[in-house]
Amino acid sequence: MRATAKDERKAVETVLTEFFTLTDAGWTHARCEAEISKAAGIAERARENGKLGGNPYKKQQYNEPGFLYALDIGGAIKVGITKNPQQRLYEHRRKFKGCQYFLVVSVPDMGKCEDDTLRAFASVAVGERLNLAPDRWHELAAHMESLGTPAGSPNKGGGLPPNPNPITNYSEPNGSGGKPPMSPDEIIFGYGVPLLVNAGSTDKAARSFLGGLRKGHGGDAVVDALRNCLREKPLQPLEWLAAALPPHGAKSTKPNAQEALEAANRAVGERFLAEQEAARASH
Repeated sequence: MRATAKDERKAVETVLTEFFTLTDAGWTHARCEAEISKAAGIAERARENGKLGGNPYKKQQYNEPGFLYALDIGGAIKVGITKNPQQRLYEHRRKFKGCQYFLVVSVPDMGKCEDDTLRAFASVAVGERLNLAPDRWHELAAHMESLGTPAGSPNKGGGLPPNPNPITNYSEPNGSGGKPPMSPDEIIFGYGVPLLVNAGSTDKAARSFLGGLRKGHGGDAVVDALRNCLREKPLQPLEWLAAALPPHGAKSTKPNAQEALEAANRAVGERFLAEQEAARASH
């Protein structure tokens, strides 16, 4: 660490003496040492498993019966396999806040069915993620259902409604023999709320914002805006939607990439200040 000015050296000295311990090996920190040791152990196990062709336990289960799932993570679909869909959803929600299953099917060979699905949509696949436009979600559903039996909706927790139907079902006519069409409200809140929550909004704020757009512009206009927003994947979908559906009388202008980035930075700063204010108020 290069600290040349007197005040910089004093700041470094303060941090070292308060949080670190001076030993023969230099300054150390118990938590840092523990994390380094833990990471080294994980890396060593990974190297050993790699010599055996991967995690032996996971490799053994890969081609067993289980579940193939498509997870709506807001702007993309993550394809995966699991023995326990509900537990897997809980794990994913720690990373993708507000995510929910688009579809889960019971399959006889998890690994083969996952490979088949990723190959079928290779043109839009990035690893296990499918950058699939909403108007093609019905293709993914049809492919997955051809591989196994739909397992219902294991979406639980998080205060979000189950959403097993693709957004394109909104336009499916009644009596077609397929699933009943979704109403505009089901699309707006079933897809819009997770999209905004994933970007940092609270569930309550997301619902209030979408309700205001629906009241001001009508359900069909909000559904169209959501569809376009999912296609363009802006950094801050709330600001994007607000610009796309301004109050009546105002000019509609979609934010460019720089404006979206600046809006994202402002949102981060505002959340940080709000958290600091709440922390001070609690003391």
